Amino acid sequence: MNALPSQRAVEITERVRTSLDSISLTVAAVLLVVLAVIVNLGVFFRYVLFAPLPWSEQIPKYAMIWMGFLGASTGISRDRHIGFDILVSRLPLNARRIVILAGRFLIMFFLLCMTIWGVSFAFAVGFDSSAPMLRVPMFYFFLAVPIGGVFMILQLAIKILLDIFNLVDSVSSSVKLDRRP
Repeated sequence: MNALPSQRAVEITERVRTSLDSISLTVAAVLLVVLAVIVNLGVFFRYVLFAPLPWSEQIPKYAMIWMGFLGASTGISRDRHIGFDILVSRLPLNARRIVILAGRFLIMFFLLCMTIWGVSFAFAVGFDSSAPMLRVPMFYFFLAVPIGGVFMILQLAIKILLDIFNLVDSVSSSVKLDRRP
């Protein structure tokens, strides 16, 4: 029986990663359009019509927060976050893979804590307060932390799975099996 991860498992994992990327980037793109339209409307109303829109600063602020959390998941997916790899890059390949995997597990721990805290904070404070000009419970804006956290956790879990697949594959290919009858 072959214990190596199949190419099919890797393809499915990549497809899920791509789908999560598409969802987060689409939502972030919609939020960017909303942000741009509202900021331009705010400027137009304030400086041309001399009738400022009181809510034109709050929506872009919360849209930017949502975009940041959703964009962070894409950063995880594409390995685009800042990292100090001067020492790691000098390690042998398998040691480097293990160190990177250990780092991913530490990040996963942080993301789990952040997401759990975000859920409890959103429920604890979110319905008791509302955005001053919008009269919308802050709960919906605070959900950016746990929802972004879930996206980041899923993307990181996929990265960990792919790292494990690669590690198992490289270890098994380096072991020579004696197949004498």
